[in-house]
Amino acid sequence: MKGRRLRTVIIVVFLTMAADLLRAQDLQGVMTIVGVREEEELSEQLIERFESLARSPVDINLSSMQKLLSSGLFTQYQVASLLDYRSTYGDILSIEELSAVDGFGKTYAEALSPYITLFSKSLPGQTTRHQLSGTATLRSTWKTQTGDTKPSGVVKGKLVLDYGTRASAALTGSWSEAGNYGCSFHGTLYGRKHLDRLVVGDFNARFGQGLAIWSGFSLSGMGAPSSLYRRSTGITPSASYSGTGLRGVALATSWGRLTLSSFAGVTVPWMGGRNLSFTPGANLGYYMKYGQVSLSVLSSFAEDSKELGSWSRNELRIGADMRFCIRGVDLFGEVGTDLQGMCIAGVGGLAFPVGEYSKFGVVGRYYPQNYSKLLTGAVKSGTYARDELGTTVSYERKGLVASADFYRKLSTGRDQLKLLASHEIAVGEAWSLKPRFSARLRLEDSGASAPGDGIELKTDIRTDVSWNRVPWSQTVRVDWSHFKGDGFLGYYELGVQKAVLTAYVRVTGFWIDSWDDRIYVYERDGPGNFNVPAYYGRGYGLSLTGAWKPDMRRGRLKLYSSIYYKEAKKPGEVSSRTAGLRFQTVFDF
Repeated sequence: MKGRRLRTVIIVVFLTMAADLLRAQDLQGVMTIVGVREEEELSEQLIERFESLARSPVDINLSSMQKLLSSGLFTQYQVASLLDYRSTYGDILSIEELSAVDGFGKTYAEALSPYITLFSKSLPGQTTRHQLSGTATLRSTWKTQTGDTKPSGVVKGKLVLDYGTRASAALTGSWSEAGNYGCSFHGTLYGRKHLDRLVVGDFNARFGQGLAIWSGFSLSGMGAPSSLYRRSTGITPSASYSGTGLRGVALATSWGRLTLSSFAGVTVPWMGGRNLSFTPGANLGYYMKYGQVSLSVLSSFAEDSKELGSWSRNELRIGADMRFCIRGVDLFGEVGTDLQGMCIAGVGGLAFPVGEYSKFGVVGRYYPQNYSKLLTGAVKSGTYARDELGTTVSYERKGLVASADFYRKLSTGRDQLKLLASHEIAVGEAWSLKPRFSARLRLEDSGASAPGDGIELKTDIRTDVSWNRVPWSQTVRVDWSHFKGDGFLGYYELGVQKAVLTAYVRVTGFWIDSWDDRIYVYERDGPGNFNVPAYYGRGYGLSLTGAWKPDMRRGRLKLYSSIYYKEAKKPGEVSSRTAGLRFQTVFDF
């Protein structure tokens, strides 16, 4: 009886929401820029960074070399090509013209369109204007499951203000029904000539290939060749809900081709730290036409919680990196020295075109066991850039991406080989097929007691069949995984996309008896709500996601909502039911 009532409530809410639901954020452009092919490979922090770029697009006609590179949107070769084009032919006035610039192409130029502006001083009647604009966001998530006496919820809010290209500020806050609180903030001043930016509050510092200084999330290297190297963004303000950056003061300056960035991060107990800590760092870089070299220094000091006033240094790293791109060939690398752990780490590789439509990339890495994991984000197979010796190769041709990664865990001698292949095939004008294969082979250390012991093989085969004819779309996914046992998952999704109203309905079924065979699936939501839950057990799920974006006289209102229901029976347990409701309101002014 209880289950029937719950299902009835879900159905009623589904029907009620059908009148005001929406389109979730399109991630295809983001995946094109960062070089991945699957939504599951992205992260909430990455999506938040692109949201920030969408609010404050990069002026590709007016920005300097350093600003273009620090945006993370362009490769070294693309920036050099863009500057040559500007000096020879003048400003770029359309996306079509940008696609004709060497190193871009139609697909990449269209993917960049939400994150760049084509403002030109040469256009008559246009002047630089400094107006106050901003975005206010309120997000609420509530969930209930079998056994709960009341729903659990999280409420988050964000306010972002921009004064043209001169200054910005942001404040975020979160509250959970369990009594947990969190916040982040920043105030940023953008200067001219020598002053690039001054940030007070929360910020990210990302330099080189991520061995010396890299705060926040970083993707692994299992993707297209362009995902094998890092595009450092330098000092950037952070308005993330997750608050994984640094907090303190950061300054970025430049003198011609020379740049100097410095920062000081502070953590105190009431900010989430165990004790008082101080983390200073700096990066000195030199930019050339087709490349850059830089030197990074990071240190960290912590106060002894038992003996106040006593400080100890627990971090001292120095990194030297380079990145060159000549005629489409990317060369990149970094050497990091951990003086506290007395060890040296290194990463380096190249990516180059093969013919007109193909690209190949390879990267090698060596991270000692005692190399510090604090603020590192280099390409890796494990959780951190430490304790591994490995190499990754990747090949891309039109819709095909194939990559292989091998690494040895230095502390145990365990070897691991990961394979990934995916291909997007267009079938006619409306249909497309996207098969994907991945495998992970682990060979444990030589202490196995019998032949075959210590060998682990995990495979996953997935196929998406999609149909798109504006404004409708349909997708069917079939996924099979095998490790400890067999896992099966499939879903059908129907969507409609219109200017003001968009909605997606998804029905999912799964049969996965082992947690080791769990399958991760990206689920649509409002912008910034990035969900990739794991499916385990036997059951089904229903979800409905949408948004309503009415035009208003002053600003634009966007209402997002999502509801889901999941019923599953795990081995040895009774059936459990989970239902959730999410709301998000965004107002741009």
